[in-house]
Amino acid sequence: MLLWANREFKAEARFVPPSVADVEPLNISTAAGITTSFTPTAVFDQFLARVQSWSLHRRVFEQQGMLPRITADMSYEERAAIDENFRILESGFALRLDSVGAEQPSFARSTLLGSDPVKSANFLNGVAELAAEQVLANLKRIVNSRVLQRRAEIALVLENMRSRARADRNDKIARLAEEQAIAIDSLTQLIAIRQYSIEARNADRIVLLEEALVIAQAAGLELPLEGLAAATNMLALQATNVFGLQAMPSGNSLGEQTLPLASDSVNFNGQPLFFRGAKMLKAELDALKKRTSNDPFVKNLRSLEEELQQEQANPQLAALRARVNDDPFIEGLRELEIEDQALAAVKLPEAGLAVMVVDQEALPPRSPVYGWKYLFAGCGLGAVAGGILALLLRVLKYQQGGNSPA
Repeated sequence: MLLWANREFKAEARFVPPSVADVEPLNISTAAGITTSFTPTAVFDQFLARVQSWSLHRRVFEQQGMLPRITADMSYEERAAIDENFRILESGFALRLDSVGAEQPSFARSTLLGSDPVKSANFLNGVAELAAEQVLANLKRIVNSRVLQRRAEIALVLENMRSRARADRNDKIARLAEEQAIAIDSLTQLIAIRQYSIEARNADRIVLLEEALVIAQAAGLELPLEGLAAATNMLALQATNVFGLQAMPSGNSLGEQTLPLASDSVNFNGQPLFFRGAKMLKAELDALKKRTSNDPFVKNLRSLEEELQQEQANPQLAALRARVNDDPFIEGLRELEIEDQALAAVKLPEAGLAVMVVDQEALPPRSPVYGWKYLFAGCGLGAVAGGILALLLRVLKYQQGGNSPA
């Protein structure tokens, strides 16, 4: 009767670690060094730890109807009774790790000792399934979290790079604009100074020529004095070089000179300027007064104007101001964008992942496991009780024999 009253059924399930292919999709790697390295042993250890979770056991018991769910309207006594029932059910669970020639467990077995063989087997299978599901979901969450974290880091780095590029471009524009303003102002002032200088020189020349003309007319000197032909030719060359005029002598006679000559003093070849004669002085005066522009006579004016136009155009400054996208000029930006695109394409498969492999699912046991511990305890207790009873009977018998009459 003792054996029959305490008979229990022991269900057992066996699991082995997953293969490399079962966990490989969880491992990702990028150029920046972000990695997730999950080994079969590591994920199997997580599964074994999760299998022993009390909260998971309780959830399976509740799902399978072996334990009522605690609700808010239950009394303290009802909750305590449910908790006690859970401790009784969970006390029959055991997990054993077995190794085959290695330190790491080669396989694991979970057992549950209970009065109902079917419920015990279903419980073990349910625990294994839920534990594997939770561990796999946690691993996927880790992978997705690292991917999202890295993408957020890349987005922040890209924004900082673009912001810095915009700031650098604006700084460069400011520097170039300031340099351009200085160069333009310098060239403009130089041109104005040279234009003013030639205008002042021409005005002075006119005053000198007018004074010499008055003297020549007063002296009745219409043509240059004799012996000044060589000096006249030399001054014609000076006029060509200094004032841009073309002196073209047509003979040996000084009276045939038709273009004005130039000199910077009232002296003419060491002689007074009026020695040139009224005719030549009038010709030069007329030419100077009819001149509409002094630009051709300003030294290097065209070169200065070309330089001014180049500074005003400044293609580098214009290109920087017209730029709307700095990305092609940011070093390392494309590599980060490629990494971000690769991370965005990471999609964990719905199937083909495993944190353990069921070597043998739990089946309802056919034969009960008798409570030998209770049997041994009962036998020991019976032997002690029998010895005490025998001793009492002997004492009683002795007392009865001693009190009887002789």
